[in-house]
Amino acid sequence: MKKLLSLLLPLALALSLAACGEKSTDEAARQTPPTLTVTSANACSVTLKSSSYDWTYPQGLQSMTVIACGAHPLDETSRDITPVLEMPFAVSAAYFYTVTLDFSDNSPDSVSLRCWPSDAWGSTGLPSETVTAQRQDNGTFRAELPQSDGIFAVDALWDGSSATYTFCTQAEGSEELHPGAVLSIGESEDIRKIDISWRSGGVNIYAAEQSAQISVKEESAAPLAESEKMVCTIDGDTLRIRFLGDAYRGSYDGEKYLDVGLPAELVNAGHFEKIEVETTDAYAYVSADAQKIDLSTLSGDARVMCASCPAVEIETVSGSVGVVDGTWARVDISTLSGAIELAGEAENAEIETASGKVDIAGALGALDFESVSGNLILATERALRLDAETESGSIYLTLPAQDGFTLDYETKSGAFRSALTEREGTLIACGDHETHYTVPALEGGEMSELEISTVSGTLTIEASPGGN
Repeated sequence: MKKLLSLLLPLALALSLAACGEKSTDEAARQTPPTLTVTSANACSVTLKSSSYDWTYPQGLQSMTVIACGAHPLDETSRDITPVLEMPFAVSAAYFYTVTLDFSDNSPDSVSLRCWPSDAWGSTGLPSETVTAQRQDNGTFRAELPQSDGIFAVDALWDGSSATYTFCTQAEGSEELHPGAVLSIGESEDIRKIDISWRSGGVNIYAAEQSAQISVKEESAAPLAESEKMVCTIDGDTLRIRFLGDAYRGSYDGEKYLDVGLPAELVNAGHFEKIEVETTDAYAYVSADAQKIDLSTLSGDARVMCASCPAVEIETVSGSVGVVDGTWARVDISTLSGAIELAGEAENAEIETASGKVDIAGALGALDFESVSGNLILATERALRLDAETESGSIYLTLPAQDGFTLDYETKSGAFRSALTEREGTLIACGDHETHYTVPALEGGEMSELEISTVSGTLTIEASPGGN
């Protein structure tokens, strides 16, 4: 028995000490603001600790407050120690850069960001631009930064507490680059199609003002040998650009950045019939009009910005997709897990995803949506026809304030929430497998036609602010 006790006592003491250690670690975590993880649209992230805070926490039956006063975000001494977040390549001044702010299990009540240009180090008196972050359903916050290169202070507020976190950003591929091949294509008016195959880095196609010729330029982080440069060929009315020549396909593993400038006069005249870009993990950004834009990537982001055209087709595996600030007759998007953003005017859209989250805002005429677990957040400025099918993905739909809708809703275990069904004149009819709702429009409103099927996802329909 004595031998058994001699073995058990040290074990009990060790467990007790371990429990004390866990307790003190938890207490220490509560005595300071939580860490903040900031993630950019291209899946890069930084984790931040606050150096300036006014933090109140419980200790026993009392509340304790601790105050830390760190340096000003623009203090010159902070330049080399401020975490750097890599952002998507700066393509257009009209393009906003979305970041996600995650405070783990201690989400604040509100978050705003102060923004300064990247050359503001040492100018502590320089006024800032303020951006308000929007709270998401999962407790994280999202904010749209006004530029890809800048200095940012995140101001978070809790009940009785506040904390500031600082980070700076730089554009993807913004380090000093070395020129590769640089070409000007003569007789540009004879070229109506652009066909690009690229591996890694990025592709940027834009409308070039005051240029009568198509310009093609590649850059890389390291000097390129002749065999490592791109290859351009003209095949009838098609300009073909390849990452490497056929004989050197496996000889270069680095990143290269391709800029293709199309004469703005030709772009505005609707001269180009098709822009087609296929990449492996390079991003593909297009901000020039064509009759059709076709982008395909594996893990690279694909974006069409400030471009209006009859047809846009984008396919990715994990790369995020953005079609913003334009007008399109038809948009087709397919992705496995990439996030999708559609913002603008589209007559018809078809979106298919397995798990990617989908955000849509603007004037949309018709949408066919199919998802496994990806959620759809749709705020439309006009009545639409929506045909949606999900397994566990939820749908959050915001309609114009005066509009009504008809809804054929089928679900196995999902929930439907809408205060609009309390509107006077609403009709509800239950069938064998689905429920049919008719919610009348108010004066001046229109009717949306909705057909939604889900296994377990939630459906929420609400009116934009100002509705009754």
